[in-house]
Amino acid sequence: MGFTFSSASVPARVWFEGNAFAAIAYQLLGETVKAQASLQLLERGRLQGPNADPSGRGLIAASHDDLRDASLDTAYDARLAVAPTAWALMASSGSNPFNLVLPTPFQQWQVTHFGSTNNPAAAPGFDADGDHMTNQQEFMAGTNPNDPNSLLRVVRVSRSGSDSVISFSTVTNKNYALEYRASFGTHGWTNLLSNLSGNGGIVVVTNSGAALPAAYYRVRLEP
Repeated sequence: MGFTFSSASVPARVWFEGNAFAAIAYQLLGETVKAQASLQLLERGRLQGPNADPSGRGLIAASHDDLRDASLDTAYDARLAVAPTAWALMASSGSNPFNLVLPTPFQQWQVTHFGSTNNPAAAPGFDADGDHMTNQQEFMAGTNPNDPNSLLRVVRVSRSGSDSVISFSTVTNKNYALEYRASFGTHGWTNLLSNLSGNGGIVVVTNSGAALPAAYYRVRLEP
């Protein structure tokens, strides 16, 4: 069963033009299975629907006569029609007549936090809240670009006997790696732990026997 004209349609019958719309939308969203199901429905309507052209040259408007919305005077009938035929052809060829360009995840994030992608404060390299993380970094980290206390950082390093206890801020559905180094000389960062799951709060890690000598720590977002 495909889409009807609206939830108020009386009775509920298949509206082929709308199902062609759906097929194109699914294609744009990468929903291949749903797009294929919509295309198969259109093909059945073209070849097997009431009053279908035996040669399959067009598509009927609706699966049955008198498909209407309760608030409208017009109705869609099971008759060949130009609009559903044209939209079905575009859907089957993968065409998008409006050349719709969907916003990227980062653009959607910009609109959510700054109201527009054109807002100067939404620029990828801008630090809107002054926490030393750019908008691009905040987007990747899942932090709030308008809250200076929402950032990826090591919150505290403390000693517990001969151990070092490291606390760092996290976001849910993000994974982290904790790295350390003995100094800022010639040696680089060494991985201590990886694949640490964020919980939306502070994650605490113990580095056994590392209280002496001193060490430096940093937290890194993992892919």
